[in-house]
Amino acid sequence: MCGIVGCFGKSLNFNWINTSLSELKHRGPDSQIAVKSSSNCFLGSARLAMTDPSSDGNQPFHLNGDWLVFNGEIYNHEEIRDEFFYGHFFKSHCDTEVLGRFLQTPELWNQVELNGPYAFAFFDHKSNRLTLGRDDSGKKPLYFRRSSNSVFFSSDQTQLALNPSDFSISALIQVLSLGFVSDPESIFSDVQAVNPGKLATFEIQDGQLLQSSESLRQTMLPKRTVNLEKSLRHEILGAVERRVNGHDKVALSLSGGIDSTVISICLNILNQRATTYSVMWPDADKKRYNRDAELAKKIAEQNGQLFVPVSMVSADEIPQVLDKYISLMGEPNCNPSGLSMMSLYERAKSDGQRLMLTGDGADELFFGYDRYRIVNNASKIRWIFPLLKTPILREISTLKTLLSAQLDNFDDWAFWHQNFSAEEIKTLFGFSKNDIQNSRTTLENTWNEVLYSKNKDKASFMMELDRRLWLTMESNKRLDRVSMAYSIEARCPFQDRNIIELAFNANLKGGVGKHLAKADLIRAFPELDDLRLQERKVGFISPLGNWIRVNKKYVEQNLTYLAETGFTVGEFHNNIETQEGLANGEFSTLRKMWTLLVVSRWLQTVTGE
Repeated sequence: MCGIVGCFGKSLNFNWINTSLSELKHRGPDSQIAVKSSSNCFLGSARLAMTDPSSDGNQPFHLNGDWLVFNGEIYNHEEIRDEFFYGHFFKSHCDTEVLGRFLQTPELWNQVELNGPYAFAFFDHKSNRLTLGRDDSGKKPLYFRRSSNSVFFSSDQTQLALNPSDFSISALIQVLSLGFVSDPESIFSDVQAVNPGKLATFEIQDGQLLQSSESLRQTMLPKRTVNLEKSLRHEILGAVERRVNGHDKVALSLSGGIDSTVISICLNILNQRATTYSVMWPDADKKRYNRDAELAKKIAEQNGQLFVPVSMVSADEIPQVLDKYISLMGEPNCNPSGLSMMSLYERAKSDGQRLMLTGDGADELFFGYDRYRIVNNASKIRWIFPLLKTPILREISTLKTLLSAQLDNFDDWAFWHQNFSAEEIKTLFGFSKNDIQNSRTTLENTWNEVLYSKNKDKASFMMELDRRLWLTMESNKRLDRVSMAYSIEARCPFQDRNIIELAFNANLKGGVGKHLAKADLIRAFPELDDLRLQERKVGFISPLGNWIRVNKKYVEQNLTYLAETGFTVGEFHNNIETQEGLANGEFSTLRKMWTLLVVSRWLQTVTGE
């Protein structure tokens, strides 16, 4: 796993490449190399060597005149090599070389799916063309800034921004609304992300830089009818094996829930030694925050795995840790679990870990969130909805939840994730209706793509939306930035292409109310019966209310900054100690307060205040 950087066109800067590489060392501590690929293309790579750690796999990688820099992992690279390049000479055993051969053979693009997270830059010397690409999981970052005759790209968007204080209004509204920035937006006005699942190709014609876009194949392939129970076990076991193959030292983020426990069981079946890590909050104000760690310890002991409890950030450390989190994310992200993840990966790094498995992605495939049950049940009482759509009834919070369960429009999906509604953003922060609509364009495009796919019912529709928007744009991005800040590759077996396709097709054929669910996982892994798990665990959360209450003055100071900047935050700023919902831990209020705090800290960072 790596950080990649480069530039292509007429106005290049090799010094910028070298400076950027040094700043990407946390993503690739094993080697940092830059090359002049041609008169108008420079490429650089900071490498975290995971597959074929020898120098044969160092990048930039040269392939008969072409050059490749690559960040990620192609888990099916050996199968692709054996099936399509049998008899060809390979100078390494790494997936980078297989990816390069694959990119040199466009006729394979519609025949083969690359299984794994990746972001790459490929320079074709014959056509003098640079292609940037990402898989559709969105986990590996790739940003670019272009002018009329040149393009600069990097794994880190902050390296590309010419003026960090020139931020994108559209992206900031997304942060206020959903807590994250969605691709292809960037928080900086002059920087874009390569869209997940897309290729962005650049070439020079008549002195001008031309850009085009297309897709690598990322469609769901139909699967033959299989015994679901046996197939699930086989596919999950295979996904775990692919991610630990060749590694003696493996770590697991073990939460005590079904998903990470299944991975723990698979590691045991594979005779793979592993160290499990689970989080604890010594100063949490409620006992429930530490229940998962207590259960995780029992699971690790039963599976013969070393258990390491990790003390999370304490409330009085929040001011320092929040600024560090915002810096490593490179943009405002309002998920408080990111701060706790920092402690987890910092401890794993101190133990010499380089590979951590997680259960991320399972909930979006296996009906894991309560909102899916609500949406599923709401579909059975559609007759009542016309009766509820009066202005008075719409304002009742419980009815808002029920009405949004219809998923009739994008606002209904946003309801389940948002910090501030569109109306609140307009009223509190003064953004125009056009600004708000512009911030939703790319998100609504994804909504429309999923809407016109073959999902049969609203719950399946919502799970696919969550996978492509929330999981891809927020969860995977946060996991990558935090783990790579500590030079650790976090791998997610449940996001294996084979499992995604199996779940997609199972949900497609299931009909209303019939979804691949956690119960299917339990049947596929009878070993779970002996562990007495909580199907609805607490989850990787943070004691947000305690953090805010302990840091009242700090929060108040940052709300004052927002007010002076022009944000209308009076209802949050006045009498913070008695703010309704703050004292009793009302989550919607706490989440809004935290969002304002993150935005305030980020704005002060980019403006140098």
